Amino acid sequence: MKILVLDDFDDFSEFDKSVRKIKNDIDIVYAIEKNGEIDKIKLDKNIEGSEILIVGDFNKEIFKKAKKLKWVHCTSAGVNSLLFPEFVNSKIILTNSRGVHPIPITEHVFAAILCFQRRFRDHILNQTRREWKYEWSEELHGKTIGIVGVGEIGKRVAEIGKAFGCYIIGVKRTVESKIENIDELYSVKDIDKLLEKGDYVVLCLPSTEKTRNMFDIEKFRKMKKDSVLINIGRGDVIKDEDLLKALKEKIISGAALDVFREEPLPKESPYYDLENVLITPHHSGSTLKYDERSIKIFCENLKLFLKGKKLKTEVNKKEGY
Repeated sequence: MKILVLDDFDDFSEFDKSVRKIKNDIDIVYAIEKNGEIDKIKLDKNIEGSEILIVGDFNKEIFKKAKKLKWVHCTSAGVNSLLFPEFVNSKIILTNSRGVHPIPITEHVFAAILCFQRRFRDHILNQTRREWKYEWSEELHGKTIGIVGVGEIGKRVAEIGKAFGCYIIGVKRTVESKIENIDELYSVKDIDKLLEKGDYVVLCLPSTEKTRNMFDIEKFRKMKKDSVLINIGRGDVIKDEDLLKALKEKIISGAALDVFREEPLPKESPYYDLENVLITPHHSGSTLKYDERSIKIFCENLKLFLKGKKLKTEVNKKEGY
């Protein structure tokens, strides 16, 4: 069995050691250079005989050459760039690295929430102006957090929200059973029930045909006037012109945006001009433990793959997540 690695790890030896603990005779080929570029000579030499690919990105040319391919593992959670029709319609398994992000992204979410709740954005702006302004702040305790997309990240946000004493409402594509730490759980068709109650609305959505431009002016009008939108999912789930209108006209109170339709966010973006917006550079998933967790997720799947069982982080290629 051959694994062809087409994405970078900080420490290839750790990946090698972890895989060989599971099956010592696996042939592992690293076709990635130090600068992150694919070594085309190694790729061409090894792609035809590889059964497993580890990728950050993946294209039709590589796919066509991979004659024995059975499984593609993506080192990130988002897989949109991999979903070209030939691959989607094939029987080749796709897994992602969901599970890497719940801890750092949840910390980021609550950093943003507390920034608004405890007025830190105002304090920082006052500091830059050398102004001393004392104003009362409300507590986060007792506030309602709405989570749109209750996957692994959403569950962690709910857990930490409960620790702060918040009331938690969640929306999930399919509601089959109760989820721990969530007080009210609805399907997407009942999303208005969440929007009408949420003091903070946290978007944990993937980019799919069903979610793109999902948050438009009608959704923002359903939200409370003093509510704050937080997006750590994908930038294109928000209709930007509508959010800008909602922020400028105070239809909602503010937004913390970590992801954008175009990245890096262009310097001329009107988001930069708004004092009720907190912008971060797609930073919420950043963690020095990324590789450690990503390798662990792959290895857990590898054990299942060798036993012919369903893999833990398998992606529904047609749904996109």
